[in-house]
Amino acid sequence: MESKKIDNKEFPILEFDESRVAIIEATNFIKPKEEFEYCVITFFRDVIEKMQTEGKLKEVACLHCETVDLPIYETYYQGKKVHITVGYLGAAGSAGFLEELIAYGFQKFIVCGGAGVLKKDIAVGHVIVDRLHLVGQKK
Repeated sequence: MESKKIDNKEFPILEFDESRVAIIEATNFIKPKEEFEYCVITFFRDVIEKMQTEGKLKEVACLHCETVDLPIYETYYQGKKVHITVGYLGAAGSAGFLEELIAYGFQKFIVCGGAGVLKKDIAVGHVIVDRLHLVGQKK
């Protein structure tokens, strides 16, 4: 069987774009806020609702899409200003909202929620910690 050279134009997914700027860039429509540094993304909506009821949250911004608006709240923890928002479900939406949070100026994130796992050695209730390094940040 004779091998055929793949023409990149025939399969656009194989093309490589060296540009560091996206066609749709969150920073084109979101201006950074100086006081935005720490962001907690939680999937525990009940915690946010409880904090709201207790008067511990102040809405300072909002992430928008066609199906849902996700408020960004300001609160304080041990004297430090921290922001909190509820997580978006689904990879594409989550990635888009993360891009917007970064455009606002957030640099440090904690994501917390509950989920199942596929590894038998991770028991229910165990904490899993992973680190995300944003492009351009030192590890």
